[in-house]
Amino acid sequence: QQIENDDSLLYCGTTTGDILCVIMKTAILVSIGPPKKIFSMGVKSLCHITTGGQLQYLVGAGDGTLSIVKDRHSKFQQTKNCVKLNGSITSISLRGPGHQFFVGTSCSNIYRFNFAEFSCILLNTGHSSSINDIIFPHETADLFLTCGKEEIRVWHASSEKEMLRITVSNMTCNALDISRDGSIIISAWNDGRIRAHYPETGKLMYQIENAHNRGVTSIAFSADSNRIISGGGEGQVRVWRIEIGNTYTKDIFKTSLIESMKEHKGCVTQIKLFPNGIQCVSVSTDGTCIIWNLENYQRDAVIFANTLFQCACIYPDNCQIITSGTDRNVAYWEVTDGTQIRELEAAKSGSVNAMDISKDGKYFITGGGDHLIKVWLYEEGIVTHIGVGHGGSIKRVKISPDQTYMISVGEEGAILRWLSPFLTESSKST
Repeated sequence: QQIENDDSLLYCGTTTGDILCVIMKTAILVSIGPPKKIFSMGVKSLCHITTGGQLQYLVGAGDGTLSIVKDRHSKFQQTKNCVKLNGSITSISLRGPGHQFFVGTSCSNIYRFNFAEFSCILLNTGHSSSINDIIFPHETADLFLTCGKEEIRVWHASSEKEMLRITVSNMTCNALDISRDGSIIISAWNDGRIRAHYPETGKLMYQIENAHNRGVTSIAFSADSNRIISGGGEGQVRVWRIEIGNTYTKDIFKTSLIESMKEHKGCVTQIKLFPNGIQCVSVSTDGTCIIWNLENYQRDAVIFANTLFQCACIYPDNCQIITSGTDRNVAYWEVTDGTQIRELEAAKSGSVNAMDISKDGKYFITGGGDHLIKVWLYEEGIVTHIGVGHGGSIKRVKISPDQTYMISVGEEGAILRWLSPFLTESSKST
């Protein structure tokens, strides 16, 4: 809706794609348009602007069309100035008299337009739906990757700008990882495929068909990047071998299944590799947490709990792991025999969906259904800091490799960057 400055007329955009002009006092319809081509998927946003003494309107449509139309005397006839943006137009805001204006879309894009040239630049962008995972490249704090519905994005941390977007239509990426040398991005998708992409261009490198029959829900790279460990919705943990078939071009890959480990009865929510590279841990919604030996592909230990496990973290010395889930507790476990050391109440409401531990093992962070980021001292088991900012359930949290900041992502599509409360001395000096 838009009201004239003297409050005499009301302009309305309709779901059928028309623009109406109504007298405020009498509610009489004065004009309706455009006469020929209406706006597809309805008029979502409307804003009047005066140029050279002539009244015109900026109209945003549901199909992403942004157009300039004439006034009511011309029955809102469309002009030649028309562009199509990514996503439905949700808002239009003028800067000053209108020489510049900003446009927001349902795909979480913000554009800045120059009215005279009717040209635009993408000012800001973000995820428009839930973010399922976040990772940092090995020993790199300048970049991080996120994934969600239909896409994987690579971000530059300091400038908070998107550097690369990988899109797979009508699919959802549940998890991702990157090789130690940063040359391959692997991702887990709900169509049962594992996809690998080049990080420079985003082009598909290879994909593993039918990796899991109920979607791939978790994934991890081995330290040598020759094996992929994946978890599926059916509960299986599978190990895949990746080989380069052509030693000259290095662009032909062979993938083969090494082992399928069938212990879990529910969805595998996360897989983490131990720093020693010999073991990995998988957690599942069936209430089991299993430590696997990646040399003989047998389980070394199994943990049972009355919860739906959501995440796990490995202590840097490989001796302990911590887990969390729908019981709202963080539990410490021995790796050797799976005995519980202690249990902490991590939230008053909602599940604890995400955890990460610092490289030195002194502290860890949690996030979940209570929308709060909490920083814990590992040995003492106490909360030192609480972060408030998310508008939805937190899906994943990560501490940067240099431990100077933390990243949290949520189901509302937000990416929040937090200053670490425990900066190292080297970080402070730089």
